[in-house]
Amino acid sequence: MPALNARHAYGAPFQELPVDVLPTIFAHLDGLGDWHACTLVNKLFCRLATPFLYRTLDSRIISKTFRYHPSFTLLARPKLARYVRHVTETDAIHDGMLTHYPDIIERTFAALALCANLHSLTWIEESACAPDTLPALLSVVRMLPLRALTIRTHNDLSADAWAQIIALEGVRRVVLWCMEGPPRALHSQPLPLGTTLTHLELGRCAGVRFILRAAVFAQFPLLQSLRLKGVHAATLPAILACLPNLHTLDAEYLGSTSARQGPRQALDTASVVNAGGVVSPPPCLRHLTVRTSSLDTLGVQRLWTWICVELVPYSGLETFRLHAFAYSFAYTTSPNAPLPGRRSGPSTGSSMGVDMDRGPRAFLADGGAGPGVPRRFLLDLGALHGATLTALELGDAPLALSDVRCACALFTQLAVLRCAVACADVDSLIAAIAPAERLTTLSLKVRWLPQAGGGGPDAEANTRFTLADARRMMCCSAGSKLRTISVGRVQYTGSWELKDPTSVTSKENAEAGRVMKFVVSAEVVDDRWKT
Repeated sequence: MPALNARHAYGAPFQELPVDVLPTIFAHLDGLGDWHACTLVNKLFCRLATPFLYRTLDSRIISKTFRYHPSFTLLARPKLARYVRHVTETDAIHDGMLTHYPDIIERTFAALALCANLHSLTWIEESACAPDTLPALLSVVRMLPLRALTIRTHNDLSADAWAQIIALEGVRRVVLWCMEGPPRALHSQPLPLGTTLTHLELGRCAGVRFILRAAVFAQFPLLQSLRLKGVHAATLPAILACLPNLHTLDAEYLGSTSARQGPRQALDTASVVNAGGVVSPPPCLRHLTVRTSSLDTLGVQRLWTWICVELVPYSGLETFRLHAFAYSFAYTTSPNAPLPGRRSGPSTGSSMGVDMDRGPRAFLADGGAGPGVPRRFLLDLGALHGATLTALELGDAPLALSDVRCACALFTQLAVLRCAVACADVDSLIAAIAPAERLTTLSLKVRWLPQAGGGGPDAEANTRFTLADARRMMCCSAGSKLRTISVGRVQYTGSWELKDPTSVTSKENAEAGRVMKFVVSAEVVDDRWKT
């Protein structure tokens, strides 16, 4: 009997579980495996977990037996289609199944027609020889309450397919990436999508007269997020002037344009687009991503001015990301080496010997290591967005240690920092990030410099970043919020955990649940696609 009472004290039968909170708990589970396990518990759990299990269907997650394509399940049990909200299909899976199931494409279209509550669809054609199935696909989904449409194809987006896309009603997000054919989205007449569209991505914008581009984007006054590929840097500011609600921009920098001609051309075009000759100011961006082909000593010349003056001239920027596909920076072994083309400032003896009380001008005088992201760019960005920027992600672009300290001091709300750096020891890194009191995530590509008076493999091994170094960096101050550190391919994660009750004495058992310890774990991660 005592054992029975103890069981009732710490457990409850399924009949007494609060059913209304179970969906909220299921929503926080990690993935399909957890939801599938819930469906096997009992009928109640199966009924509540099934909508989560079928909410997102991705044909790329498939068994080697070719028997578990989502369309087979939906056609066999049509009632499950009402739970589907997001679908991803790719022709690579269809091509692999044609031998066993020649009608797989027709089955897929028939299954999509059953999804009466479908919100988003992603269609990927990875083969340049794929048949033109887009018109048939769009004729099916146009009858569904679609809110987001993503199409990635190597082929030309035919006129028939584009006519059906612009006829869709209620769509808020459109993503079109086509490797062939003309950019039909920028050749169009007035588009019905303009009344609802808030997110737009166009992967092919080259080869269209600028006045046509501006006229098309002027039809999307509600646009909040925009990603463009192939638009020249000089024409982008005038496009932004047509989008007063835009807060997220992902654009390319193609070639160095004249700083005098770029803004003038943008203003002249904007005055043509806006009625009455009124020039609209650019929107206040909160998230900016800039992509360019390469960053080197002979590469982009006006990228930094273009960003600060023409894209984000007003305060409010929260995240800035820079993606470049190639770097050719030569790190210098001296942390006080001046930037090329800039006169050497007064020597401070060490890159960490910057007086924080002297203000931003002190950073300008302090030398940097190699021709990386210019110090002047950091200062200009900090002057406008120092109080709002929370994420500075420069990818593999190198910064001097003094520049890292400069960024941490200028951006008072900085929580995420990603860049490359050259240094001699871990203590220099800790000193560089010391001003960033709100930093939670740090990702570095580190090139370890030889110690003074040393060299060889042994000296380099002594500077390698270890688990103990990560713990020391996370706990460098009482108020430190740093919990994720990535150095190269190794990611260190820190968290507070309850102390193991079995490791305490019997007198401490009553307080074991209150004992906390800080644990740092390490794992190897690698972003192969650098997204």
